[in-house]
Amino acid sequence: CLNNLPIEDYDLDGGFVGRRNEIIKIKKLLYSNQDRIISITGAGGLGKTSLALKIAYSILSEEENPYSAMIWFSAKENKLTSENGIVSIESQISDYITLLRDILSVIDKNSFDIIDKKSMREENYLEFIYDLFEKKRYLLIIDNLETIIDADIIEFIKNVPRPSQILITSRKGLGEIERRYPLPDFLLSDAVKLFRIISKERNRSDLLKLSQSNIETLIKSVSSYPLLIKWSIGKVCLGMDINKAFNKIKRNVFFHNSPLSALLLRYRSM
Repeated sequence: CLNNLPIEDYDLDGGFVGRRNEIIKIKKLLYSNQDRIISITGAGGLGKTSLALKIAYSILSEEENPYSAMIWFSAKENKLTSENGIVSIESQISDYITLLRDILSVIDKNSFDIIDKKSMREENYLEFIYDLFEKKRYLLIIDNLETIIDADIIEFIKNVPRPSQILITSRKGLGEIERRYPLPDFLLSDAVKLFRIISKERNRSDLLKLSQSNIETLIKSVSSYPLLIKWSIGKVCLGMDINKAFNKIKRNVFFHNSPLSALLLRYRSM
């Protein structure tokens, strides 16, 4: 299975935890081939990107993988790091024609080289890609769709022909002709597990000694959001009082109505 999947790097510490039911359900939706477009939706920090990547690698590892190729592109424009907080990163999707060229270079490098040398128009790339998508079953994964404002890219996504499919991650989804899978809140038991894994990785015996109820109280204060658990523990490791680290967001920002990037930038500056 041809692919350009990124390395399984699940943001900061802890690796990938939980979401077993979600992986099973979304793979079932993909394998049924009833929907061309499936969107994983939910607020920032819930783990949509990590889930999509985990699903892709799970499919890649199966002998009965139905896809001839899996193509991954992320429109993410910032990333949380343990050293510098949120940093800007370059989106993998810069413009419509570049996206078409990049897709073709993944699934048919020889044809891409030929078309590229002839300086074909964007219509030629589009027709060639759609033709490939009709002949074989491909999975195109678009991460952070909400940052894409190019109407041509959105139209391209909407019109990808069967049997190929598209998996999207987005805070709000495509808006039409899609099967939405709203990502539920992180299970409290998985959040506790993540807390303990990160604490162990950071060699924080004081955090590991906390009682189950104390950990659950801290986790609930950040709404069990995986990214905020990692962020808050990072602040503790930098010397902040644990209760202050976990309650700061709750005191100052109503999280569910704020984009995660703006929230964390504000949190970082306090």
